[in-house]
Amino acid sequence: MKSMRLEMMPVSQEIERVDHEIERFLIDEGFKQYKDVQFAAHELLINSVKAMNQKYEDSCPYVIKIEAKANSEIVELSVTDYGGGLAEDWRQSLENVLFEDILMMESGRGLLLINCLTDFFDCSLTPDGAATYTIIKRRDDNGKVS
Repeated sequence: MKSMRLEMMPVSQEIERVDHEIERFLIDEGFKQYKDVQFAAHELLINSVKAMNQKYEDSCPYVIKIEAKANSEIVELSVTDYGGGLAEDWRQSLENVLFEDILMMESGRGLLLINCLTDFFDCSLTPDGAATYTIIKRRDDNGKVS
């Protein structure tokens, strides 16, 4: 399995750079249709930056860590931050909301779209307060991400 690891400061100016690195990795690994994964990563990064800035304001002591892995069957991408993770009500809404209802929501559309566009989406917390958001997308029969 090929992999890529990145770190970024929790500032919005870093998102574009990381977006390009993720795009390059997916293309280099032969994912001809990579936009779903790239969109999901972008939304996770936006949420991580926002959460960490709200929690730590101007004195954030942590970086956001990104890891992508790819093989002939899947691409797995994780984003780790110290912004607090997902509230339990959001976890439940990810499983129960209808796609049509997403557009009517004031916030959280990115997480709900990630859930719809990927084959797996989860958030896990560690004892030190880190939250890791993991997505998995399977390739279709042609070796492309579906």
